Amino acid sequence: MIEQAVDYPVRKDKRSPNEITNRGWLISIYLSSWAVLVSSPLSLVTYIFTFHRRILFWYFIYRGAICISLSQNFAKPDKADRAVSWYRSALLLSPLLSTEHEAIALFFVASAHQILYDLGGATNNNETARNTYQKALRLSPSHPGLCLEIKNNIGNCFLAQYKLSSNAEDLEEAISWYHDALPHVASTHQARAMPLNNLATCLRTQYEKHGDIKALEQAIEYNKDALALSLPTFHRSTILSNLGTCVMDQYRQSGEMHHLDEAIRLFKEASSFLVGFSDRAVLLNKMAYGLYTRFNQQGNMDDLDGAIWCLNKTLQLLPSGHIDRSTSVSSLASCLQARYWQQGNIQDIENATRYNKELLLQHPPGHSNRAMSLSNVASCLGSRYARKGNVEDLDEAIRCYWDALQLHPPGHSEWPLSLTKLAVSLNSRYSAQGDIHDLEEAIHCYRSALVICRPEQSDGSQVLVTCRTWRKQSNFIRMH
Repeated sequence: MIEQAVDYPVRKDKRSPNEITNRGWLISIYLSSWAVLVSSPLSLVTYIFTFHRRILFWYFIYRGAICISLSQNFAKPDKADRAVSWYRSALLLSPLLSTEHEAIALFFVASAHQILYDLGGATNNNETARNTYQKALRLSPSHPGLCLEIKNNIGNCFLAQYKLSSNAEDLEEAISWYHDALPHVASTHQARAMPLNNLATCLRTQYEKHGDIKALEQAIEYNKDALALSLPTFHRSTILSNLGTCVMDQYRQSGEMHHLDEAIRLFKEASSFLVGFSDRAVLLNKMAYGLYTRFNQQGNMDDLDGAIWCLNKTLQLLPSGHIDRSTSVSSLASCLQARYWQQGNIQDIENATRYNKELLLQHPPGHSNRAMSLSNVASCLGSRYARKGNVEDLDEAIRCYWDALQLHPPGHSEWPLSLTKLAVSLNSRYSAQGDIHDLEEAIHCYRSALVICRPEQSDGSQVLVTCRTWRKQSNFIRMH
């Protein structure tokens, strides 16, 4: 929406309010300086030089902060590089001021290198950031807030190194630094939320790697401790999301429905804090997955409708070409197809077909997910043919199944299923058009599937019976 322009009254004094305030502030400084000059000219000279250094120091920090903001908002590594230069200028000036100023400058230099690494810069930026943080820590052992943030960020550096190397020692180092950060502030201080959340992330990583249930339970406790603090809205939403993910892991491990219910509740609460923000898409996706899982367990249509609503909202936040859009499109198509099978609304299968075709365009030849996309498009077209009787849909479905089959070499786990789906479609076309070649090709597909499916298995037995029935039908037709 374009906001209507507002005419403001013209100020009689052409100077800005800041200029007027600054002049008054400067006059007070000059008067106090004059008093010092009368008592001791040398003190005034020292004061002026120190004052100017401090102004210049914070000017360098301010300019660096502007560059960092631009680099993060617009993903521009060159701005982070520029920030490093500004912060290093402040660092050169800091020994003339105090040890605290030097520690602050080192902290900002390290932060800029860390952001540069996160934006895809050279891997040595992470090591430079870690070493610079440690130098800053040695200069500020008595500043609790700065010490907590430095130790938390050192932990982040080790965690980033673990993601690159998969070395368990790096993960243990990260956990150790996050633990060391906690005692620097009171147990009710909101700054504890950062290391608590990061600890939970590390412990959940240990659970994923080794299946350690105690690590998952401890991660949940740390997230709950962080939620007990007074937090800004965005941070609270992040921790709720992480807690929901851990509780969902508990459901997958135990199968207990109360864990799934709790995870859905947490995702819903987290998403309510981010209405209007693109970050909400991740939470809506997680909530949709939870609702769809519960629908499959309990069959409640309200859960399926809720999942579809969440995914529609997600796609509104993820424009075409967004890196995360394909996952949501695939999930929405699956949910719409499931609702069509439950309620038979033709619009659902139309929309599912459209979304699967959109996904197929994002998976060109050579893409690892192309075979699955072809199979999904064919499945939707087959359902639409069964409802509307348009043979063109059936022809296109058969072509998609053939193309998917070419991407599944014999012996592939999906080979029998692809052959079976193709056989069913070919038999449907035989029933519609009476072409004996379609029936024989369907029988050939079923026989090929039997090479992998053992007859004693339920699927294999069903395939064998169908194959024999169709063979008799084919022989009867040829005889007459």
